[in-house]
Amino acid sequence: MDVNYALLQTLTLMSKVVPIMLVSLILSNAPFSLPQFSRVGEFINNLIRFSKLKSGFAIASFLIHPIVGISSLSAMYRAGKLSFRETACSAALSMLPRGFRAALLFLAPVAVSVFGVEIGLLFVSLDLISRLVVFL
Repeated sequence: MDVNYALLQTLTLMSKVVPIMLVSLILSNAPFSLPQFSRVGEFINNLIRFSKLKSGFAIASFLIHPIVGISSLSAMYRAGKLSFRETACSAALSMLPRGFRAALLFLAPVAVSVFGVEIGLLFVSLDLISRLVVFL
């Protein structure tokens, strides 16, 4: 195969995928600024209550940013509000909000732009369901 032909095909594909991916990445940040997003945090807090941990807020703060979540857990541990065991369990449970954030910010825009809307959203849904199963 001619190298120039392969390069041309790659550039053609990139010219179709990259603009969609860029717009998707920008739009995927919008849900985090909506007031309705607080419902997701409430949902995670309700799930955490079943584990009898006191770190629901810290785990939900992983939705904002992983560093915010780690900082919250660290502050609660240093203040004596969490034991080492509770802190370790909370860090493990943080996989759901971290996965939700990663799926919404990175996986969804890439999957939808590469695989199309139906298959891309199915792929993201399966990823989120698997994370929820691990979380539970």
